[in-house]
Amino acid sequence: MTLKSDFQRNWQAQGWADSQQHGLVAVSTGVDSMVLLQLLMTLPVTMRPKLTVVHVNHQLRQQSQTEAAFLKKWCAAHQIPLVTTKWPIDQHPSHGVEAAARAFRYDFFAQQLHQQKADWVATAHQADEQVETILLKLIRGGQLAQLTGMAASRPLAGGRVIRPLLPFTKERLKAYAREQQVPWYEDATNQELIASRNRVRHQLIPLLKQENPQVVEHVMTYAQQLQATLMISDQALDQQLQTIMTRSDNVAGLLRHSIAEQRLLLTRLIKQQAPTISAGYPQIDQCLQLLANGQHPTGSVVFSEGWQLTKSYTHFRFWQPKKTMKNPWNILDLW
Repeated sequence: MTLKSDFQRNWQAQGWADSQQHGLVAVSTGVDSMVLLQLLMTLPVTMRPKLTVVHVNHQLRQQSQTEAAFLKKWCAAHQIPLVTTKWPIDQHPSHGVEAAARAFRYDFFAQQLHQQKADWVATAHQADEQVETILLKLIRGGQLAQLTGMAASRPLAGGRVIRPLLPFTKERLKAYAREQQVPWYEDATNQELIASRNRVRHQLIPLLKQENPQVVEHVMTYAQQLQATLMISDQALDQQLQTIMTRSDNVAGLLRHSIAEQRLLLTRLIKQQAPTISAGYPQIDQCLQLLANGQHPTGSVVFSEGWQLTKSYTHFRFWQPKKTMKNPWNILDLW
């Protein structure tokens, strides 16, 4: 199978093959994004949406100006609309440049989705980057669901971010670029070992590949299996939570389950109510200790962003007191 045919098959399977849609393509001029643009342009007419290229010059490298000029010329030659922006140098922070650059970039994408009435923006994240993300999450710790990596699609500003290259390795994309003579620029900063992602990319993953050249594919397979398992698990947890939270004595409803189930149920409840906050097992266990403690009929465990779990005798809830007080009707939904 060729990359072109596999890309088209994945494009259809994801439900993106709609010629009536308008898509933005985030292009940095690196090999991944240039190959993505080329593959999108070669889609059959019935599957190919209207395309507009979006490019951010972060002004972090001298080569950025050259790359922006190249992309402008390339898009004009191929009659593809191009919208560009620059990240003002006076907005560059002294620390956390990578995160700040990403925030600026996605703010620009969100703005363009709205202004151009586009349906999605496609980024060029590929399988090696997916594995890097999973390994970084594993190293840093967090929730099990984070080990599934980046989703193929996620919401953004009324549209979506889609990642059509996730199933494909960097090696395969480079081979396609050479075969099809797709031009690209190498970002020299990707070789620097200051950023943790670059250390994983250039030190850890090559060592893993020495043990098994198929490690990227294997990690991707594990992530897919985990994603399917969690989806089924979440459905079962949601059904149990619906039964528990409609009881007037939902404390007893939760505590009748095993400790392992209690942790999963409470973690799922927090994820439902507050998807952006992180709740580790130490906090979850603190909540369970409060709920199981008959000597303390009332109490609270505080989380980030003003969220808290509150116990009142036989009943508990997970809520944001300040937000709820501004909209008293929310109380009916939370109790």
